Amino acid sequence: MNKENLKAKIQAMPKIELHVHLKGATRPETILKLAKKNNISLPAKNLAEMKEWFKFKNFNHFLDVYMQTAMCFMEPEDIELAAKEFLTEQARQNIVYTELTYTANHLTMSFEDQLAALNSAKSWGESHLGVSMNYVIDIPRSMTFGDHQERSQRFAKQAVSGMGKGVVALGLAGDENKYTVEFFSPAFDIAKEAGLPIVPHAGEAAGPQSMLDAIQYCDPPRIGHGVRCVEDKNLMALLKERQIHLEISPTSNICLGIFDTMDNHSFPEISAAGIPFSINSDDPPYFNTTLTDELIMAAERLDWSAEDTEQYMLNTAEATLLPATEKSALIAKIKTSWTT
Repeated sequence: MNKENLKAKIQAMPKIELHVHLKGATRPETILKLAKKNNISLPAKNLAEMKEWFKFKNFNHFLDVYMQTAMCFMEPEDIELAAKEFLTEQARQNIVYTELTYTANHLTMSFEDQLAALNSAKSWGESHLGVSMNYVIDIPRSMTFGDHQERSQRFAKQAVSGMGKGVVALGLAGDENKYTVEFFSPAFDIAKEAGLPIVPHAGEAAGPQSMLDAIQYCDPPRIGHGVRCVEDKNLMALLKERQIHLEISPTSNICLGIFDTMDNHSFPEISAAGIPFSINSDDPPYFNTTLTDELIMAAERLDWSAEDTEQYMLNTAEATLLPATEKSALIAKIKTSWTT
């Protein structure tokens, strides 16, 4: 399949995204609007400065921007605005379903109010745009206030309380080296007891052991990133055997220094090994990318045919955490688009 035809197919086809953070996907324009509304002082005062500030420079700069922009969300209406604009961008790319990672670490809002704001945007997206989303409520490893163990269990309880209301998993994100997966095992036990899947970040900043720990303590259907599995052939065999799906975000990995260049990225080796995976955007405005851009790059690198592209999207649909009937409907929607 030539590059132009492949590009056109990927742009047009219904797509699914499994690893993208709401706050990391919020546009500079929106952050500027929220900062002014909530009287938050930022280093950037206008849109041009905001766009320059958002440009990825190094990991510490990325964390600084991310943390400062997250402070701009003060009220449920701020979350709803960001979520509606997120869904508008997903619809522009024909991303029909997203499992959105959301960090509910707001002292000014209850979890119930935050979830209601997300679901208001979700209902709007379904009725106005024909796209939908559900949520992975993540535990931020590097929490800056309160007792870490107690707060992580509170996040887990909040996620469980959202089951049947859009929450499809408990996540774990942040500094993999400072706070290991084992540290959060009491929170994971809460999710397991309720039957809520756990999809932790692992194998990104930290190596294969972080993934082995994730498998041991979380029994995850998916792992966020996981790209350093190639450093351990036994781990790769385990991932294939258990069909644990890896949520890979190539440009994010390059920007954050996991790999020097895209030519050195591990996703072709992961694909060749038969480990299930999806391509994702992670924090798109920060890394100047979109899911469509990521998919086109990956498809070209893997030399996908039209059939390969279609099978990839079916595999990604199978990796969603939707109930069986909703998953079947999503798969049917994707297949129908290939014949119309």
